[in-house]
Amino acid sequence: EMEKEAFIFSLETLITFLLGVFFLFLFPSAKNLALAYFSGSFLAFLASFFFLKQNFKNLFFYFQKNLAKKIALEAFPFAFAGFIGNLLTYLDVVMIGFLLKNSTLVGIYSAPLKIIRVLFLPAGLLATSLLPVISKKIPQEKELIKKSISFLFLLAFPLSFGGFFLSKEIILFLFGPAYLESTKIFSILIFLPLLVFPTTIFGYLLFAYNL
Repeated sequence: EMEKEAFIFSLETLITFLLGVFFLFLFPSAKNLALAYFSGSFLAFLASFFFLKQNFKNLFFYFQKNLAKKIALEAFPFAFAGFIGNLLTYLDVVMIGFLLKNSTLVGIYSAPLKIIRVLFLPAGLLATSLLPVISKKIPQEKELIKKSISFLFLLAFPLSFGGFFLSKEIILFLFGPAYLESTKIFSILIFLPLLVFPTTIFGYLLFAYNL
C-alpha cells in the first residue's frame, strides 16, 4: 500500500505548493500562506480517510494490547528520528528569530529554504516507492538499490550546480527583488540535495531490514 502513501504525500505537497505560489503572487499575506498549508494538509487527511475507511470498521474489536505495545516499541526509533529531523529542519529559523529578533532576516533565510524542501520531494517519493520492493527481498533488489542511488546522484548533481549558477535568477523569479539577499543563502543550501538525496534511501533500508 506504499503507493497510496506516496500519492497522499505528493497530493499534500502539490496542493500546498500550488496554493502557496497562487497566494504569493496574487494575494500575498501570512494568513493566506497559512491557508495554503492548511488546505494541503486537510486534503491529504481526506484522502487518507478515504483509503482507510474500511479499516475503521470494528477497530476496537481486533485491538490487542500486547501487539500494540510491540508495534509502539519498534516504531519508537523511527518516530524519534522523525521528531529530531523536523526539529532540526526548523531550529535554524527559530534561532534566527529568537536570538536576532529580526523578522526580515527570518524571511530572507526562509525563502530559499522553502525551495530546497520542495527539491527534496523526488528523493522522498523514490525512496517511499522502493520500500515494498526491498521489503520483499527480490533477487534484483541490490541492483535496484544501486541504480536508485545512482539516479538520485545524477538528479542532485544538475539541481545543485544548476541552482548555484542560476541562484540570483531563481530568487528574483520566485520572490522578487526584495529577497535578493537570499541569493547567497540559496547558493549554499542548494548543495544539500547532493548529500540528502542518496541518504534518503538508507533510512528505508534500515526499516526494511529491521535494523
